[in-house]
Amino acid sequence: MTFTLSLLTILILAIGIIAIIDGVSRLRGRRVHSVLAIVEIVLAVLLLLAVFFITIGISVLWIAIALEVVFIILIVTRGTGRGRGYLGITAVGALLNLVYILHLLGVIAIP
Repeated sequence: MTFTLSLLTILILAIGIIAIIDGVSRLRGRRVHSVLAIVEIVLAVLLLLAVFFITIGISVLWIAIALEVVFIILIVTRGTGRGRGYLGITAVGALLNLVYILHLLGVIAIP
């Protein structure tokens, strides 16, 4: 199996890795957002699997939208007491995911 390394591939990998890192760091912290962290990790793994490896019954667009909703909820309810660094990781993940969603909807074109 081969993959073409393009900007879109790098974008998808960055979204998945950032979401997994953010979810794991939230799981290791206080238990305020444990359920959201688990959902974030599951959606990130599903996104990576759906794009690169397997075909699942859910569209990649719906997985990306669900992950974006989780990112927004985590940004709005950031009552974990941690520093700005983790909020920054979440915000970067949400911004990259928004770019990917806009690409899937045809609003912007990524070569």
